[in-house]
Formats: sequence, C-alpha cells, structure tokens
Amino acid sequence: MRADRFAVSRDHRERVRGRHILLLDDTWVSGAKIQSAAVTLRDAGASRVTALCVARWCRVDWDDHKALLDSCTDPYDPFICPVSGKNCVEG
Repeated sequence: MRADRFAVSRDHRERVRGRHILLLDDTWVSGAKIQSAAVTLRDAGASRVTALCVARWCRVDWDDHKALLDSCTDPYDPFICPVSGKNCVEG
C-alpha cells in the first residue's frame, strides 16, 4: 500500500467523517491503489469503506492468478450470472 498516493484535504474531512464511502475502480490489478485509498478514507474518519471494481486484470504468470484462471474450466458466457448461475436475460 502507498499512503502517499491519496489524501483527504482538511476542507473535505467533514464530508467523510462518520460516513460509509463507496470507492469505484475501473481495473483491479494488485489492489494496492484501492486499498491505499480505503485506508486514507478510514484515517480521515470514514466509518466504513466499500470497494467496487469493474474488472480484474489477471496474469497467468502470477501464481495466485494462475490458480484462479486454471480453476475456470467452463467456457465464458456473458449471459450467465457469475453469482446465481442463471441466464441474466431471462432473470
């Protein structure tokens, strides 16, 4: 994590203090950026921080990523919900 990458200015701390903050990130690679931002927000007084990432960047040459990719044996189907396993179009 990099504590020096993010800051909450004194002018905005009151907007953060005691609140549940949602962080949005476009791509998760190592998690260092979103974790650093979350720690900064907690240090500024946020009561909770939730992180939501749109996509995950996976590298087959990283051991933990390789294990995840190797466990995906079914062909990818964008119409199948990854949570329920149901067809997303039909509900």
